Amino acid sequence: MIGSDFLSLYNAGNFYLDGRMHDLYDFVAQYNFQKSVVGPVQYKFLHPYIYPPFAAVFFSLFAMGSYLPDLIIWWGFGLFLIYLTVLFLRLELVQFRVYSTLHLFLTCFLFFPTIAWFIHAQTTPISLFLYTIIFIMLRRQHDMIAE
Repeated sequence: MIGSDFLSLYNAGNFYLDGRMHDLYDFVAQYNFQKSVVGPVQYKFLHPYIYPPFAAVFFSLFAMGSYLPDLIIWWGFGLFLIYLTVLFLRLELVQFRVYSTLHLFLTCFLFFPTIAWFIHAQTTPISLFLYTIIFIMLRRQHDMIAE
């Protein structure tokens, strides 16, 4: 299912917004919610929310509307983070400056992890962006900031 990872994040965000945090790790409640979201599609698999409870607050930013528009916003957020990651790496690493930022950004889609992020709507761009910031801080010898 396209966006399967996002479905669990959307689930958590909705539970937070609806004041149902007590159901956050109730897999029956998650399954019933997810089944209601996918509508008439035959839904057989649970995509469990396994992040810490405080992350549901962040994911609620992407669960304020209906599923499909929020998924598109989530993809847009991921694309923005990937673009920022490429931009920051290009500015940091001299050897990448011979290529345009757009060229490097589009090159990301030649690698399966980027395609898998898009298909499953994972949190991968957030991790990639954070690791990039840490990498840059370590290169600049700002060890304390990187921690």
